[in-house]
Amino acid sequence: MNLADAAVAVLKEDGGALGTKEIVRRATGKGILKPKSSTPEASMGAAIYMDIKKRGRASRFVQTGPGTFKLRAACPSSSEPRGNAMTADVDAQKIGAAGESRVTSELLLRGYETGKPTIDKGVDIECSKAGHRFNIQVKTFNRHKTGRYIFRVREKPFAKHDGPEMRYVFALLDGHRFDFVVMSPKEIKRMIDGGHMTKNKAGYQASFEKTDNGIFLGKERKDMAQYRDDWDFY
Repeated sequence: MNLADAAVAVLKEDGGALGTKEIVRRATGKGILKPKSSTPEASMGAAIYMDIKKRGRASRFVQTGPGTFKLRAACPSSSEPRGNAMTADVDAQKIGAAGESRVTSELLLRGYETGKPTIDKGVDIECSKAGHRFNIQVKTFNRHKTGRYIFRVREKPFAKHDGPEMRYVFALLDGHRFDFVVMSPKEIKRMIDGGHMTKNKAGYQASFEKTDNGIFLGKERKDMAQYRDDWDFY
């Protein structure tokens, strides 16, 4: 068992926050970890820090203090779908509007100026920052009872808006919580060519799975960590 997995096992059993020294002590005592370093506490801390840095909000860990961590509680496994009581009676139009509003908030908090196009031209949000202008298309999907999020991108609008200034934001809604996967048309084409997104009569289909290890795309479970909350457009 590697360091991060050993930490998960210990923290899951404890249910609270622990320091790296205590995590190593318990993991060693349980026989699930055999330290290979002369400074196992430092190695454990580095492994957890790297998990947080690489995966961001998809990380299994949350830092609660210097060298102290707990498990992220709000990341259920896809095999354990949560109920969507808050959105069960909300129609698709309102869910879509909520997704756009949340994306607008994310952009504003990152210093972008935002606005709505005067004419509907296949763009939901226009934004700019430091002289750079971008068009945003927001796709919002409420978590299905199967645990997956299925998005459809129509072929003609996609072909029309495929420039470097375009960004597609896939908003994964679970109850009242959003997770965002942000991609350029070029990156979407790469996913299509790689077989991670499928083509149908209407265009392209993206099927995401969210687990406690991150967000994955398609049957081959392409890790989408690098696209999660990627709001740096330039």
